[in-house]
Order: sequence, then structure tokens, then C-alpha cells
Amino acid sequence: MMRCRIILAAALLRAGCAAWAAGQPFTADSVKSPTGAMLRSLAVPGWGQWYNGKKFKAVLLAGGEIGLAADAVVLNQLAARSDNAQDRAFYRDNRSLAIWWLAAVILYAMADAYVDAHLHGFDESLELSTGPPMADPLYHAPMTKITFHFALGG
Repeated sequence: MMRCRIILAAALLRAGCAAWAAGQPFTADSVKSPTGAMLRSLAVPGWGQWYNGKKFKAVLLAGGEIGLAADAVVLNQLAARSDNAQDRAFYRDNRSLAIWWLAAVILYAMADAYVDAHLHGFDESLELSTGPPMADPLYHAPMTKITFHFALGG
């Protein structure tokens, strides 16, 4: 019964978040809120990345978070059902490890969503250009200007 309540609450939360996100105006040049992206990532797995337009990363992180949470639940159930103390300790240790990995993935997802929102609208074009020879005002020697622009991300 408790499991049904948790699943129902999660489904209602996800539906409410999706309805709220659908009502938000979006333009290609809109400014992304870093704090909003980070909190979205905390609330629903992958939502912060989806908000930033990184759909593949959103699916990947959501799958990782959901998989680790499911692994922790399954290992906890196996530990509760185990008759052998050695098996019980094994399942509990691996459950704890899954929880630690889950916390690490959640923190990574939050930081990633925050940084991606800050970099939204950043010019990622690769441009290498040279300028005409310039004279150095101190030494009156000709110089060449080289400008590098690097693309980050994809």
C-alpha cells in the first residue's frame, strides 16, 4: 500500500511539473535561469538538462538516477529477506554504495544544469582568423594578430 502511495505521489508530481513547464514561454533567445535549472534537476531526474535543451544528457542522467534508486530498493529488499548474515551484510553494503552513487549523480546533474544554464547563448562557433600586420607602437616592428575561438560542447 505504501509503495502505491509513493508511485502515485511521484506520478502527480511529474504531471504537475510537466504541466507547469508546458505553460512557460520559450524562445530560442530566452535567458535560462541557472538556479531554476538546478532546482528542476533536483526535483525530477533530467528536468534541468531538458530545460537547457540538452535532451540526450537529460535522458542519460534520468536513466542513471532512476536505475540507481531502483538498485538501492531491490538490494534493500534482498537484505531484508536474506537469512544468512553474510548475505545480508553484502546486500546492505551494496545498497549503501548505490545510495552514495545516486547522491553523486544527483549532485553532478544539479551542477551540470546550473553550468549549462549559465552558458546558454554562448557562441560556440569555431573561428580562426588572422588580421593584417600591425605596427607595435613601442618598437615600431610589424606584428601579426591571430585570434582563436574555441567551441565547447556540442
